[in-house]
Amino acid sequence: MVIVALSYLIVVVQAASSDQTALSEMNDLGMLMLGGFVLAVAAAIALTVIRLRIREKKQNEPQFVSISSRDDE
Repeated sequence: MVIVALSYLIVVVQAASSDQTALSEMNDLGMLMLGGFVLAVAAAIALTVIRLRIREKKQNEPQFVSISSRDDE
């Protein structure tokens, strides 16, 4: 996640330092920020779904282990 954030920051800095008019720079930065926000929301949803599936699989396992045995014979 940190690598994605750093690469996004590099793209934003490159877009801001290009030789364009001020209006088009703001439009480009706005689109980059919107894209980054959508990417962050999608990543958060994906990680949440993965965590919930892992948690559901762990709940199927027994919560305790009995060390006593029942010999009814």
